[in-house]
Amino acid sequence: MYETHIFLDFEMNPIPRDFREAREIARAEIVEIGAVKLDREYRLVDRYSRFVKPEYGPIQPHITRLTGITDADVADALPF
Repeated sequence: MYETHIFLDFEMNPIPRDFREAREIARAEIVEIGAVKLDREYRLVDRYSRFVKPEYGPIQPHITRLTGITDADVADALPF
């Protein structure tokens, strides 16, 4: 049916409660964007991964345990 398929994956970090206005919009912010492009038989064609610098604080310890993403990984990344 389709020639290619693209799957997206976002890794998120919770926004601390101190940032009330931001938390009214979202409870977490993107800290990594990942994607894969597959052909019609679901074979890998290309991949993409980019860290995003969080605006609302450091990477939470439980997020590092879950994803492996650290503050050092996102330190030089561009903000969303």
